[in-house]
Amino acid sequence: MESLKKYFRREVWERLERDMYDTMEIRIRVNQPMLVKGIFGEKIYPDFCFDAQAMEELFERITNYSMYAYEKELKEGYLTLSGGHRVGLAGEAVYMDGKLQGMKHIRFMNFRICHNIAGYGKELVPKIADGDRIKNTLIISRPGMGKTTMLRNLISEISHNLKGTSISVIDERNEISGSYLGVPQIDLGSRTDILSGVSKKDGIIMATRALGPAVIAVDEIGEEQDKAALQYALNSGVRLLATIHGDCMGQVQNRLGGSLYHQFDCFVLIERRDKYQCIFGKSESF
Repeated sequence: MESLKKYFRREVWERLERDMYDTMEIRIRVNQPMLVKGIFGEKIYPDFCFDAQAMEELFERITNYSMYAYEKELKEGYLTLSGGHRVGLAGEAVYMDGKLQGMKHIRFMNFRICHNIAGYGKELVPKIADGDRIKNTLIISRPGMGKTTMLRNLISEISHNLKGTSISVIDERNEISGSYLGVPQIDLGSRTDILSGVSKKDGIIMATRALGPAVIAVDEIGEEQDKAALQYALNSGVRLLATIHGDCMGQVQNRLGGSLYHQFDCFVLIERRDKYQCIFGKSESF
């Protein structure tokens, strides 16, 4: 967590670091008290309000005083920080010829803290592996329930331990690997290749054609433009390890469509951070 220290004033960091290992989000809004969410619930810090100048200074620090080096990320509304943390941004949108160019006057920030919970979900590996071949596996949960953490740990466990199983990670928003300046901040294993900052559609096709993966891992599927690429990978003999937002199996089937949905062999349904079930063939569970 020390990688975050450089972005905050000393007196702010001294308060934050007391709960940092249990913190999930730090929300900073112009002229409003800082708000922190975590395992402990929600805490408001009325002593720390950021005016417009303080927001500008914080933004300069997280962009290393060169916002133009982050134009692509600003169009997407987030930046990836060292340590694998991510900060969502909101402010005034900038358009040119009807196309979004980025943002200015950043006045709202949401720091999402990267917690790599060692071992979370690793006991699933023997269940989703058929010898040295991974079953097509889909992790399902509501936001904030730990599906990306589980995906990350499964990738690492498979990559370190299943010989001959090359994994291509499509890390569109650097949330899986936490890549910073192209270097993963989280160990995803010795048999893993990472395509970061690329759209899921383009990354899946690139990996399938160029990297020869046994498995493609991707976070938060379900968009219409991704489905053809996912099917392309499946038709090429690549196995999928993916996550999706959802509350139940029926909702996920509606989002993916029956054809793609029924090609998954295993579904991991996370009900809360400490409770999940694995469903095979849409019936067997534990």
